[in-house]
Amino acid sequence: MNFHFENNKLNEFFSSLYTSLQNEDGKSLKIQKELDLYIKFLCDNPNTKPSQSEILNLKENINKLSAIAEQKRNYSENKVLKQKRNSKAIAKYRSV
Repeated sequence: MNFHFENNKLNEFFSSLYTSLQNEDGKSLKIQKELDLYIKFLCDNPNTKPSQSEILNLKENINKLSAIAEQKRNYSENKVLKQKRNSKAIAKYRSV
């Protein structure tokens, strides 16, 4: 997924977050916190405040990554539940 921000650091943050979500490597929460702080810094500073179109682009990409994260979380939860059910079925079978 390519991100097209005027600010290269935003491109790096979003790319890193996307890659982390895809790899499920556990770094996504740390990257997300850093991205949040950086966006806050940009918006609070009058010299670096993003344009309206850039803010809309930020929101759109944040929503996309949130949807991906939600899908990954649901997939992981379903995987764990399936493993638990399988383990219970095996234990019940062995007890018979």
